[in-house]
Amino acid sequence: PLKDAAMVVERGEEITIFLDCSKSDDATALSACRLSDGHVFTLGMWQRPAGRRGDGWLAPREKVDAAVVSAFEKYRVVGFFGDPSHVLEDETFDRYWDPLFDEWHRRYKGVVKIWAKPGQKDGHSIMFDMAASDNAKIFAGAVEYTLEEIKQGAFTHDGDPRLRRHVLNARRYPVYGHISIAKKHREAKEKIDLAITAVGARFVRRLILNQAAKKKGGRVW
Repeated sequence: PLKDAAMVVERGEEITIFLDCSKSDDATALSACRLSDGHVFTLGMWQRPAGRRGDGWLAPREKVDAAVVSAFEKYRVVGFFGDPSHVLEDETFDRYWDPLFDEWHRRYKGVVKIWAKPGQKDGHSIMFDMAASDNAKIFAGAVEYTLEEIKQGAFTHDGDPRLRRHVLNARRYPVYGHISIAKKHREAKEKIDLAITAVGARFVRRLILNQAAKKKGGRVW
């Protein structure tokens, strides 16, 4: 089994993190992956409460920011990708997450070892827009790679029951000749966001390891 609830990720260890954002419907989730061995653990999840308690609920950007800040303070975050989604503010119609993503970019662009969107003019260290066709294809490849790793028992996770539930909720979904994951249907109540961020955190880890291998002239895996 991949579950290892006793595994401890120590303060100061190198990790990668991936954030999948929503505004009010899907969950907003943040997962991490230890660089040394690929162990996956959950850093946070924010989801609308059930029933009438969830009326008017919006994803708490300040709490998500606090979780990101805490991750950078506790660990050595060497890669941080996030999908901001295209949701808009109700009144201004500005994109709900973009200002915070830009703040993270300014804050951490000199800290992380890899950028989500390389480039001097329009580059961004954090923003990985999964609605973009190129990124959707790349992420689908990461899903396939992770599925194979799961079959091989190639990594462990912290056993968070929410992660298990989201993985079980995920359905295979074809994307540009690859197999990605998606909800049962667009309006499905069964969320998969922690499954996405677990794949994403391992994806960023792999990019960093391959980047290091290229610099050393070693074999890229």
